Amino acid sequence: MKDPDKLAIIILAAGASRRLGQPKQLVRYQGEPLLQRVAKECLESELGDVHVILGHKADQMQLVLEDLSGLEIAINPKWELGMGESIAFSARQILIPNNYRAAFFVLTDQIYFSKEVLSHLIELAGSTKKGIVISKYQEGKGPPSFFEKRFFLELAKLQGDSGGKSIIANHPTEVGAISFPKGHYDIDTPNDLKSIRKDNAVDREN
Repeated sequence: MKDPDKLAIIILAAGASRRLGQPKQLVRYQGEPLLQRVAKECLESELGDVHVILGHKADQMQLVLEDLSGLEIAINPKWELGMGESIAFSARQILIPNNYRAAFFVLTDQIYFSKEVLSHLIELAGSTKKGIVISKYQEGKGPPSFFEKRFFLELAKLQGDSGGKSIIANHPTEVGAISFPKGHYDIDTPNDLKSIRKDNAVDREN
């Protein structure tokens, strides 16, 4: 049984990146695959146990993580059902059985993500007593996010590709938000990748 005060960091990396046409997890940024970079940031935060949820091309994903110690990897057999299913899988298989106090949820393609974002999330949760904390971008809002234990059963019932939006909508008074202005810079389509490459942010070999 895990320490009841322990936190989990869930990296959602199971998707097929169909709109991009290649696994976004393997796109290189600052000399390394995005998945590897995000995993390093999460490990360096030392805020909780780091779990990576894989699915599509899981073998390839594991190769870029093999040199990182301290990661726990889980493969979602129903990853094709969408991000909501991967969140639900993590709640059912990891968060609830191990009695985590709370969990962060992190994506792999937000190129300006850093461990400081996680620190800001938990600091706001502590100072405001909000049970859910999300990130507010220059354009929109969403992950990285933080959910306390009392929402795990709802997370475990998520379906489809909507993430935790329905839970957030159902508990408006429980939701706080940090400022992460560049959080909307992600890689979903070839045009996203092309735009970012113009700024020399992503290595051109991928």
